[in-house]
Amino acid sequence: MLDPYSVVADPSRRRILDRLLQSDASVTELVNDLGFSQPLVSKHLRILRESGLVRFKADAQRPFIPWTANRFGRLMHGSALTGVRGIIMWTN
Repeated sequence: MLDPYSVVADPSRRRILDRLLQSDASVTELVNDLGFSQPLVSKHLRILRESGLVRFKADAQRPFIPWTANRFGRLMHGSALTGVRGIIMWTN
């Protein structure tokens, strides 16, 4: 597994994680919302998934597979932005 702290150090991956923390999104939605190319979004999602920060979310009602930030992704995002305080706030 990749080190989550080094993964969220990348500004593009932080933007993708920020967007997924707002709501689930497909690759197409991330491309449209963030203005990144599809290959770039797919590359960063793969890295985020391999580090355990995001996952696929199965939904039979949608014609695409949305991505979602998991609980660990929320923790890492908070700690990356607020330091140790984010971890303490999450565990209380």
